[in-house]
Amino acid sequence: MSLFVGSMLGGLVYTLAKTNESMKIDEQTQKKYARAFEKRAAAEQLVRNKQNEANNSLTKVANRKRAILSTSMAEFLELYEKIIKINFIPGDGILELSQNVLAPVKYEQLRHMANKAISPMTDKEIVVSYLLKGIGGAMVDDSKRKLAMANSEMKLSNVVYSQAETFVVALEAIVERGNRLAKLLAKMNLLFSRSIKTSSEIIEKNGIHRNMYNLDERQKIMTCINFADAIKKIIDVPLLDHNGEITQESLTALQTGNDYLEKLKNL
Repeated sequence: MSLFVGSMLGGLVYTLAKTNESMKIDEQTQKKYARAFEKRAAAEQLVRNKQNEANNSLTKVANRKRAILSTSMAEFLELYEKIIKINFIPGDGILELSQNVLAPVKYEQLRHMANKAISPMTDKEIVVSYLLKGIGGAMVDDSKRKLAMANSEMKLSNVVYSQAETFVVALEAIVERGNRLAKLLAKMNLLFSRSIKTSSEIIEKNGIHRNMYNLDERQKIMTCINFADAIKKIIDVPLLDHNGEITQESLTALQTGNDYLEKLKNL
């Protein structure tokens, strides 16, 4: 009997020891899974925060482009209708500039853009019209943004976090480019609005007879036309291509726009 009890006690001690060992392993496993989950959650939050910032930056650019077209550019088109009624002749500068910068086709494009900006638009239409190059694009494709986190194994949590950090760098580039473009458009639109106002006052004062316009007044009207052309070119440039990548054209537009502002300072 004592041997049997002793055997039972021995078995029980062994079982308890193994159970305790198993519990420790389970506890370690749970801790590892918890750390993995935390790492993945941190990666998701990292991307989500920067994604929101990028989307806000893109939205600001799109809205600024649309606002310029529906206000300043619409006002300029009304002004331009008055400009072309003035009997300027070759050599005055304005006639040549108008034919080059705002040929009939370009004028109709600008008129269409301004009318479209006034019309109600869905979020997708705004994105396609003012941010993307090609209708098939999306602001930043969901599958890219999520980095396939939902399908990642726990053991890849560190890799996922590293991917998230890499993707955040790409998003930061979008934020930086978007903010710079929005700031440039705001500066140009402020000067454009002033130029429209000045040119409107000149035409209101002088009427449709070219002889009433002195050289300085003609130059101010030409500046206004050039402004319209410069802003249209920047608005036309897509910030992202259909794959959600930043375009080289947007960097060129920033450089061109800033160079134009510097040139105006020196006039």
